[in-house]
Parts: sequence; structure tokens; C-alpha cells
Amino acid sequence: MNLLLVHGLWRTPLSFILMVRRLRRLGYGTEQFGYAAVAQRYDDIAGRLVQRLERLSAKGPYAVIGHSLGGVLLRSAIPRVSGPAPEHLIMLGTPNRPPRLAHLLGVYWVYRRLMGQCG
Repeated sequence: MNLLLVHGLWRTPLSFILMVRRLRRLGYGTEQFGYAAVAQRYDDIAGRLVQRLERLSAKGPYAVIGHSLGGVLLRSAIPRVSGPAPEHLIMLGTPNRPPRLAHLLGVYWVYRRLMGQCG
């Protein structure tokens, strides 16, 4: 089975390097989806993720793993995929409700500048 891993805010695909090694040893095909939340709009990232999921779904059964914001992005992208949905969605530390801290800090320009639209 193929797996797509999506990192969290302020992370990079390198944050999954150990997991990727272990999954490959177990025989899984792994791919990673990277983005820069500070420099890109949420909708643009999600749109690119939909395209990536469609290409992955054409290869056969697949599963997805998202950490934090990666899980949020996957939740919004999966319903928009025209091909088959993933067999599994694994979310690691994904907020299932908007964090209160983000709401409180969102009024400060420094927070908005550091976190971008995704924060």
C-alpha cells in the first residue's frame, strides 16, 4: 500500500524521516507532501494536496498520515478528490476544533505574520 505523509505547521517533510524509513522497511511505499504555511494560502495548499491525492489514488489503494495542520489539510482535501478516497486517514496531533490559543493570538500582527493564514 502507498502512504502519503503530510507534515504540520512550521515543519518540513524531514520531520517524518524516521517514520518513512521504518515504513519502507515494512514494505510500504511512502511519499511526502510539503508546503510552506507561512508563505502560501491555505486554499492553495489544499488545492495542491487534492491534485497529489488524485495522482496517488490512480496508483491503487493508499492511506494518508497527517501531523497537526497536515491532518486538517487532509480532512479538507479528501472530499474534493475525484478518485477513490484513502483506505485510512491517520491524524497525529491534529486539532479537531480551532485551538483557543490561535483565536486569542490571532489579533496580534506578529502572530499573523509568523503563522500566515494557516495559523
